[in-house]
Amino acid sequence: MNNPAIARSARRLRMLVWIGIGLIVAIYLLNRLGSPLGPLRVETHTDMAGWAGQALIDLTLLMFVIALVRLAQMLGAVADGPLFGPRVTRSFRGFAFWLFMAMLVDVSAGPAIAIAGKLADGGGRAVLTFELSDLLVLAGALFLFLLARMMEQARAIESELEEIV
Repeated sequence: MNNPAIARSARRLRMLVWIGIGLIVAIYLLNRLGSPLGPLRVETHTDMAGWAGQALIDLTLLMFVIALVRLAQMLGAVADGPLFGPRVTRSFRGFAFWLFMAMLVDVSAGPAIAIAGKLADGGGRAVLTFELSDLLVLAGALFLFLLARMMEQARAIESELEEIV
């Protein structure tokens, strides 16, 4: 049985996630098309210039949007059915996976492209820097996988309790 307050909150959060996705995509497209936003300026920053840097931004954003879509699916499943149902855990696991992949690409692609460039140029020196925030985000995304496993265990316990009653 689903709690009405949780279902209502999940519906509201789902709507906010969809609005957020729309805003992210709209701002991104305005930036890519070079459309002015009045006094606002949208900038993307990467350590790489040219098409490789833009491709990295595009790929990272695409995976992040996919992660948010999976989060919206999970919130819809929470609103529609059991809190620990298979749809909820599957969507949550998908959210964790795509979020982790987006962060992994964001953290590792830059250094990998820099090393490949140095090797293609015949060698040289490349400086690789990692920020603690990058590692913390990766660790947080990995924690979501643990949380998904805990949700699966909660579903199993809930199922056992329903059989007992």
